This record gives sequence, C-alpha cells and structure tokens, in this order.
Amino acid sequence: RRRLDNVEIKLTYGFLYTPYEREYFWYETFIIFRKTMLSGAMGIFNSVPDVQAAVAGIICIVFHLVHSHLHPFRAVTADYVEHFSLFTLDFTFIAILFCGSADAKAFKLSGSIGLCIISLSIFTVFASIILTLQNVHRAFTGKVKVVGVQSGSRHRLTNKLVMDAVD
Repeated sequence: RRRLDNVEIKLTYGFLYTPYEREYFWYETFIIFRKTMLSGAMGIFNSVPDVQAAVAGIICIVFHLVHSHLHPFRAVTADYVEHFSLFTLDFTFIAILFCGSADAKAFKLSGSIGLCIISLSIFTVFASIILTLQNVHRAFTGKVKVVGVQSGSRHRLTNKLVMDAVD
C-alpha cells in the first residue's frame, strides 16, 4: 500500500488500482468479491430459482449502494458506467423474481418485463460506449496527462497514459 507510487509496482500491478481514487486502491478486489458472491449464490441455490434471484438481487443492491456511497473511480464517466451496469443487474434480478411470481404469470407481464430488461441492457451498452468514446476523445485532445515512466531494470522510457483529468 505504501509503495503504490513506485514505478516498478505501477508498471506491474497498476492496472489493478490506477483506475480508482488513491484511497480506494482495494476496489478491484471488491469487484472480484462481488462477482464471486454472485457466482456462489447461483451455484448454492441452483435448485431454488426464486431464492437464487432474491439472493442475487440483494447482493447486487448492497454492492450498488456501496459503490454509490464511495464513487471510487478517478474518472467520473467510469462511475457512471458502473452505475448503469449495477442498476441493470439490480433491475434484472428483481424483474426475474417478479416474473416468477404467480401475479406476473396471471397478468402475462413476463414478456413486457423481458423487453424492459433487454432495452435497459442495450441502453447500458450504448451509454458505456458513448462514455468510453468521450474518454478516448479527451485522451487525444490532451485533457489527460501523458507522462513518461522509466522502467527500472530495462532503463527504457515507456509512455503511459495516466487517467488524471486536467481540469
């Protein structure tokens, strides 16, 4: 933790922590933990789909609340992409739970809910693409710093794009 600014550490492991604010260097591990919990919930409750959807929905909502509280990414657009993705997951698991209920089957809403899930997923993909293209545009127009980093053992200069917005 104290050596995160070391050039060798940054070149080797920087992809794990540089997208996040300095105090949230651990957030990538948190994301992996979320994915592990979701996979575990799917495996543990595979014989009870309603419980599976409920547990997955609760896990997603809790992790979304944590993300909303922290805003861990250095780039604001990355926070937005994460919000879109987490909201889509929240909605998907809640909708799956609703579709499994007797009321939804009686009103034949499952087709409409499925269409909403697909629409929301498509919106999330397009929003992510647009926000990513905005970041690429910012990189090419000089609104982010490009710094030279000298590799210690190889003694060569490597240009690295550091996503520190120059605002």
